[in-house]
Amino acid sequence: MWEIYTKEIAGKKFDKYRDRASWVWMCLRWAETMYAYTPVDVFLKVVNQKKGMSMDAEEAFCT
Repeated sequence: MWEIYTKEIAGKKFDKYRDRASWVWMCLRWAETMYAYTPVDVFLKVVNQKKGMSMDAEEAFCT
């Protein structure tokens, strides 16, 4: 298992994706805890506060 991870998965591209996904999940949990319902535009403002982060509704909701 470790060999597959190190040879095929691990790398800068994966790390960047993992960091991005982790940030979005943290924002989603925060929004859920604070508001229970958050309009998309407000959620995206929270997500895009992180330096270098740029996400639109299509990407956030895989539409």
